[in-house]
Amino acid sequence: MSLEKMSSVIKRLLEKAPATKRYLSKNQPILKADGLLKRLLDKVGFPKRDLSKKPTAKKPQGAQEMAHPLEHATGLEKKEMLAFLSGKCDPYHTDVIKRGSGTAENPTLIPSAFNGRIVGCICNDNRFVNYMWLEKGCPKRCECGYWFKLTEVEAFS
Repeated sequence: MSLEKMSSVIKRLLEKAPATKRYLSKNQPILKADGLLKRLLDKVGFPKRDLSKKPTAKKPQGAQEMAHPLEHATGLEKKEMLAFLSGKCDPYHTDVIKRGSGTAENPTLIPSAFNGRIVGCICNDNRFVNYMWLEKGCPKRCECGYWFKLTEVEAFS
């Protein structure tokens, strides 16, 4: 059935005000409006199904199950899945790191595979996050007094 013909069928069914009012009256539950949908599907030509029967667990002959998501994945998504299966639950090192002593001699170490990284510090007296840019080989002090330093880790590839 063409789209134009189907839209005209829908338009005619919706224009029938008495039927719509009858289905949505207070005397009948709103679920009775599904009769309108059934008539529409009959006119469009959808196959009829007996909804009273419960579906069986048997699969038709030749039916296949959906493949594992790992078989569908490619590129970076597949690398992430393989890393997760191998036990690396955070390959990008995005876990929250609790501040250590944070002194200039013993700064909090931040893992990074690059020469720089943005770090957010939740200072004690502030309810907002204080962001700063850390560079490799150059420890940095937050406004609250804690020190941070980048440590080199293997890049995720």
